[in-house]
Amino acid sequence: MRLFIGWLFAAVSLWAVGVLPATAQAPRSLPITFLPDADTGEIDAIATLEVGPAWPAAAVAQMFMNYKDARNYLVFEATGSSARLVEVRDGSPDTLATAKSWSALAAQGTHTLTFKRRNWALRVLCDGKTVVSAFDDFAPGDRVGVASVGVRLTDLHTQPIGETVFHDDFSRPPGEPDPWNVELGRWAIRLPESRNNSSDPVKTANPFSLMASGSPALCTAGQTFWDSYLVTAAVKPEVTAADTDPGAVGLAAYLTDRDNCYLFRVWAANAGAAPRKDNAELVRRLGGVETVLATGTAQLITGRWTTLGLRVFGDRLVGIVDGEEVCHAFDATFGEGKIGLYTLQCPKAHFDDVTLNYAACYEDNYGPDGQMPIQQLAGYWNIYQERLCTRPDPKTRTAIGLTGDRAWTNYQVEADLIRWSTSAVGLCFGVIGSGDYYLFRWGCGRDSPATDVQELWKVAG
Repeated sequence: MRLFIGWLFAAVSLWAVGVLPATAQAPRSLPITFLPDADTGEIDAIATLEVGPAWPAAAVAQMFMNYKDARNYLVFEATGSSARLVEVRDGSPDTLATAKSWSALAAQGTHTLTFKRRNWALRVLCDGKTVVSAFDDFAPGDRVGVASVGVRLTDLHTQPIGETVFHDDFSRPPGEPDPWNVELGRWAIRLPESRNNSSDPVKTANPFSLMASGSPALCTAGQTFWDSYLVTAAVKPEVTAADTDPGAVGLAAYLTDRDNCYLFRVWAANAGAAPRKDNAELVRRLGGVETVLATGTAQLITGRWTTLGLRVFGDRLVGIVDGEEVCHAFDATFGEGKIGLYTLQCPKAHFDDVTLNYAACYEDNYGPDGQMPIQQLAGYWNIYQERLCTRPDPKTRTAIGLTGDRAWTNYQVEADLIRWSTSAVGLCFGVIGSGDYYLFRWGCGRDSPATDVQELWKVAG
């Protein structure tokens, strides 16, 4: 599995084109209403935003996370035309991310704001759609609160986030609750005759499966606040007549309802027929309108079991067939939601061994999405022409950016790098603190700038 995480390092005289960041404006000072109890760890803070016919010019709404005191906290701050995520550390504000489409999301009416705090990532949603996100593990305090003027923020509450897991092999005994809700089509648990007569090494000993018919067919499970997960399922579209298209089978993620979700679907082929090009699709379904985000080619044969997977984390979507990535896309429309099983133009299909697990990774194409993709520990970092660029600190001549969870182990770090002939760049890993990490360094030698060397360092103290 490829995980793009770690520290980015640059020890350079002139590393890349960049601009020095302007001093961030401090958040508006307003009276804050806090929840009475402390909230620690990974949580969702949820509040209701009420906007009148027009957002007043001086109106502002704020949601506070990990508040310690007036000099140390995180805040999401929104006005009628903009929204941003701000870190205030020792009284110094730093804008972590700015929204690109806030005015469209916060139109007149009642909205649900969700501030997601994870160990190393932050995300704010409005009505289930991503507004801003950033990678940052700054958590100075344990208080959650809201403040507003000109608009109303009410009904603040928190949702603790535990381990996200789910599994269903459809062998539940009579009377056990069914976790699935039928949205479209017909769904029923079946015991196929073919699985009574022969063993299938791809499958477990359990012969039960969930059969879908009708087009389209969709059933859902899970919680609306689920995020950052990998959902997999064994699927088997049934054989059709030679002149009949067997249709598509797939999975849904970040599902709010049948008209708002991500889909990964694969168009099947009968045995002996080659899969058509680009038969695997990552699709965004927004308000019932479908947009294909990415395509790939994969084999899904009728009458055979195949494992499909859909991984969602941040704005990253990955479609997987039998453990291999076949297509991926970046899209930040949705930020949380249920899972689903899905078919389209498919007479019948079977699903089994549906599994969901937490899936954290880091990957960024550094597009113009308004978020700072790393935590800046040294130097000055910015996105320029879809590249992450830096200027080193003039005193230490280094720039260091951090992302990922400190608890991660057994990962792979990769990045495309450009360096000047008299500079050095690299990747840090196994980070414990700012003076305790490993570094793969590529570039000029410490004593001979013209030398091109590759070194593995251990930095301690």
